[in-house]
Amino acid sequence: MGNRINKTYCIIGSGPSGLAMAKNLKIAGIPFDVYESSSDIGGLWNYNNPLSALYKSTHLISSKKMTEYKNFPMPDSYPDYPSHILAYEYLKSYAQHYQLYSHIKLNTKVEKVIKSDDLWIVITDKEIEKKYQGVILASGYNWDPRYPDYKGDFDGEIIHSFYYNEPQIFKNKRVLIVGAGNSGCDIAVEACLTADKTYHSMRRAYHYIPKYIFGQPADVFGETTVKLGAPLFIRQLISKLILKLYQGDPQQYGLPKPDHNIFETHPIINSKIFYHLGHGDIIPKPDIRELRGKKVLFSDNSEVEIDIIIYSTGYKVSFPYLDPSVIQLKDGYPEFFLHIFHPNEENLFAMGLVQPDSGVWWMLDTQAQLILQVIKTKELSPEKYNKFINAKKNTQYDLGKGLRYIKSPRHVYEVDHHSYNKLLNKWIKTLKIQ
Repeated sequence: MGNRINKTYCIIGSGPSGLAMAKNLKIAGIPFDVYESSSDIGGLWNYNNPLSALYKSTHLISSKKMTEYKNFPMPDSYPDYPSHILAYEYLKSYAQHYQLYSHIKLNTKVEKVIKSDDLWIVITDKEIEKKYQGVILASGYNWDPRYPDYKGDFDGEIIHSFYYNEPQIFKNKRVLIVGAGNSGCDIAVEACLTADKTYHSMRRAYHYIPKYIFGQPADVFGETTVKLGAPLFIRQLISKLILKLYQGDPQQYGLPKPDHNIFETHPIINSKIFYHLGHGDIIPKPDIRELRGKKVLFSDNSEVEIDIIIYSTGYKVSFPYLDPSVIQLKDGYPEFFLHIFHPNEENLFAMGLVQPDSGVWWMLDTQAQLILQVIKTKELSPEKYNKFINAKKNTQYDLGKGLRYIKSPRHVYEVDHHSYNKLLNKWIKTLKIQ
């Protein structure tokens, strides 16, 4: 049935999101082009991509079983938490297996995407200008660094974690890591092995999860209660009890008590942070109040001398090739129905604009399948398609399955992976043409 749709679609980006979309369009027989600004596929996971935020020691923070694409398992030889090198090789094997390279225009940057009646004109830096039925935005959102705005000035060196590569830059220096996300914790652990002093500033306390629980990857272990359908409060109770048995309370390591329940922030996965806190290698500090030349004043009125600050403070969500008027913002962030579908433009889709409490690549396949089903339904079953459009305009889903995430930029696209995937599959089934 897909072969009856001869209109061509454009995919911007060949990272995990773009590849999942390309694979599904190819299997359906729908023509498409992929534009990739770098010299190879992989997006963030291509270490040589100028827009990659990888550092040399990067590994997956979700296990391979909770990351790998559907129907394309990672090799048995891979460890539970593959390095970025293995992740990149896996993505290349995926592209080769589904013969996607012939559809991908490498070293080709999309400069502009312009609406023209019912079509989209895509203009690249290679003087390509082509019209498409629809555009899938798969260019990622971990490449445009967001910097905090603190009072005062700092006379030392400031680096965003996007530009961090290896810990040699910390040698013989007093280092301050700002931000307690996964990258911030990773970099703090690396810095403390090289730096003279390592301070770690965070606005609030978090629940830290080790990579292994009872010999299993933590996300695989946690999936047991999810699959059994345990209520949220039971899952939270069990998880807090296990974490307390494993590592005690955060306060015993000098951290403040978390002001929220577990799962109400994006999971911080790190097995080493408490070890180094307990040994005094990392000195926890609260939020910054003011920058004072070579010194930093914190909200508890303590002050320390610092040589280099690493801001691990996240990223903006940017689509520089789109006119700003095209993107609908909510609280300053692009808003898409189900984090996929533009609220007004029927042929403009987002892939990967989601942050689950698990690995994400397998979920990208579900996103791609739903986009594919919507494309098919629009062409072949207007009645079902109109049902979807009506829901898009009038329905708001709780994508956290009852969780109330801490309000911060980190959680704009946070979802409960099980209920979100279930919802996407429900729509795929509803729209399926018999």
